[in-house]
Amino acid sequence: MHLLKALLIIFIFSHSLEASAQSEESCEDLAGFEKSEIEHRSLYGENALEICLKEYEKNPNDAHVNYLLGRAYNGNKKVGKAMEYYLRANELGHVDAAAMIALLHYYEQDHRKYFDWAKTAHEKGSLLGTKYLADAYVEGEGVLSNWDEAITLYTQAHSKGLAAASRELAHIYAEGLLGQEQNTDLANELWDELKIQGSEYGWLDQAIFWLQNPKSPRDVEN
Repeated sequence: MHLLKALLIIFIFSHSLEASAQSEESCEDLAGFEKSEIEHRSLYGENALEICLKEYEKNPNDAHVNYLLGRAYNGNKKVGKAMEYYLRANELGHVDAAAMIALLHYYEQDHRKYFDWAKTAHEKGSLLGTKYLADAYVEGEGVLSNWDEAITLYTQAHSKGLAAASRELAHIYAEGLLGQEQNTDLANELWDELKIQGSEYGWLDQAIFWLQNPKSPRDVEN
């Protein structure tokens, strides 16, 4: 029964991705964080960069347009150009630009700059920055590892609605990681919250966990 329900959830999840992919081709649709939370699904599309460049020509001093153009360049593996427009977006006041600059430094394995920019983003009020800063404390990226601080930061971002932080917390409590006692009831509450918010990951992560833990008394709910 667990297996059938979990497979059904994954089937529904895959079809929801197909439906969400049929969006209008705007810069926001192609380069933004999609409502489905599947990062980069459209970002690598051939039209993303072209469309975002056209929007940039119309609004070169718009912080969000610069940010989206940075994401489009990043999706096309033009990291130098991505950094250029993220930095510009940050100067123009975009709340999440510093978080994306941190992420580029992470990919370049410059852990100290990753931590510094994630901390800057967090201090500016970026929930992504808060999540990346928590990640840094988990792995000791550019800072001494501090699991308690990581849990605090994940919880802050979760309480303000960042689905990525909710996913991390659900995984931590489901598996009993980072010095936390295993608490599958709390993990299920977090997954259920994600489902209510419309996140496919609430279904998918929960299904995968119970597939891997079939002897657990908790069933995957509809």
